[in-house]
Amino acid sequence: MKKLMWIFALLAMAGMGFAAFSVSASASKSVFKPGESGAIILVVGNSAGSSSITSAKVEVNGNPGFTYQDSVLIGDMAAGTSTTLTVPLTVKPGTPSGVYVFNFRVYGSELAGDGSSDFNYKEASIPIYVLNPPILLISGYSKDYSEGSEFSFKIDNKGGIAKSVRLMALSPFSIAGANEIYLGDIIMSKNTSINLDVGDVNEGANTLQFRITYDDELGNSVNETKDIALTVSKETPDISFLQVSKITSSMDNTVTLRVVNGAKQLSGVKLSFSNPDIILKGGEEVRIGDLASGQTKEVTFIMHPGVSPGTVNENATITYTDSGEQKTETIKVALTFDSDSDVQVYIESKPLPVAAGQEETLSVTVANTWDYPIESSSVKISGDFFELLSVQDEQYIGLLNKDDFSSVQFKIRINDDAKPVNNLTVRVKYKDTFGNFIERQKVLQVRVGEKAADQSSPLPLLLGAGVVVVAAYLLFFRKKKPSQA
Repeated sequence: MKKLMWIFALLAMAGMGFAAFSVSASASKSVFKPGESGAIILVVGNSAGSSSITSAKVEVNGNPGFTYQDSVLIGDMAAGTSTTLTVPLTVKPGTPSGVYVFNFRVYGSELAGDGSSDFNYKEASIPIYVLNPPILLISGYSKDYSEGSEFSFKIDNKGGIAKSVRLMALSPFSIAGANEIYLGDIIMSKNTSINLDVGDVNEGANTLQFRITYDDELGNSVNETKDIALTVSKETPDISFLQVSKITSSMDNTVTLRVVNGAKQLSGVKLSFSNPDIILKGGEEVRIGDLASGQTKEVTFIMHPGVSPGTVNENATITYTDSGEQKTETIKVALTFDSDSDVQVYIESKPLPVAAGQEETLSVTVANTWDYPIESSSVKISGDFFELLSVQDEQYIGLLNKDDFSSVQFKIRINDDAKPVNNLTVRVKYKDTFGNFIERQKVLQVRVGEKAADQSSPLPLLLGAGVVVVAAYLLFFRKKKPSQA
């Protein structure tokens, strides 16, 4: 997702403040759904002490995903007066989720004292947020559940994409061997199976509650609770396994599992995994030995898992001797595999030096040098040497694939009393492959010059291109990865 076009477009924009006009804009809704209607409210003023404005008019420049009135006539405006305008708009069905910017230009003729007139205008903009929210439904399950069996179900999505979906069973139910399971993105539907722990659940009619956590298409974190009527029948507890130690993918691990025997005494218990990518060093099975009724025992062995990071229910087989008879059972063991990689980011800003008392554009470039994509990434800046002119102090990037990079821009005004060298704090937040939020922080030194930069100079454009070249070099040609922020 290379945003070069956005970089060049923002570099080409000039801050155009003009004499008499003032414009402010607000939306009737914080978020619109596709097919919804609303309005943008504009307050246009002619400042006191200014000349009168004749034939004032507003031009609206929006997006093809909307229907809206593209111009509004104001008429004449005396000095010190203002007017409020309503611009109706409708989000067309099928418009993708996202942030859409509406730009406004208010213009008219300013009358001078000698009877002459000068063209006068003012520009403003406002972001309109559109979201097609996910609509998640659970189906395809049996209403009768026997302890120790699998609980299979289907999650259908009738709305927008639900990203980084995680599922947790709420008390008194729980998911055997795991606090929650990670389901990834759900676009249309997903089938899954879990083992429920019903040790604290009464037999008979119950309500199973699932808490589903996900990110919508705008990067907002959402929690939903789904209720399922379930009749539980409890059986004699069997053998269960709980991961005690950390397991890192693609390397040798000393793994410890806690084994709980809820059945009667068993002899010669052994465990093996069906996944050929899970390699047990020293044999094809883990020897657990004898287990008394109700006994808890920890067993340690060497494992080399060639699997992707994440939490999964691995198919396994246990063999044992019960009352002199050898038996075999197929079970699932919940295992969480970590990654030994970490995220590194490259951050650059431009133009440098900036000028005291001037409006400038800062550009921050973020590069993903991890082995896996990162999601819901965003950038936020702070510092005591400038005033933020952008609508938000945090810019959303979203998905960054491996070796991908993206730039976001912030419009600021440098304080008149800014020091020659100032600290700019940049915070980059994103979600890893487990759906956990991680935040990286970097402090950049920004130099401030005394004189305003020549706006006709091509230097800002060249600096913007330089940011992209440096980022591309770091990602694709430099052998050593950039330092972690």
